[in-house]
Amino acid sequence: MRKVHWSRRLFNYLNVLALAGIALVTLYPFLYVVFASISDPVELMGNSSLLWKPIGFSLAVTIHGVEKTD
Repeated sequence: MRKVHWSRRLFNYLNVLALAGIALVTLYPFLYVVFASISDPVELMGNSSLLWKPIGFSLAVTIHGVEKTD
């Protein structure tokens, strides 16, 4: 079995880091919409940081959106 050259190993490491970064950048907007739709609207409007989890819990926005489409 051949030994993997250090440049190949470095490339693989940097490639994984770059692809993981791209995955996070693409996945975050989707998660933001999902978390915002199940968060409490009043608490969400007062939030000034990144949304990594739902704030409070309320389905008011989701229910309002469903009622508007009927």
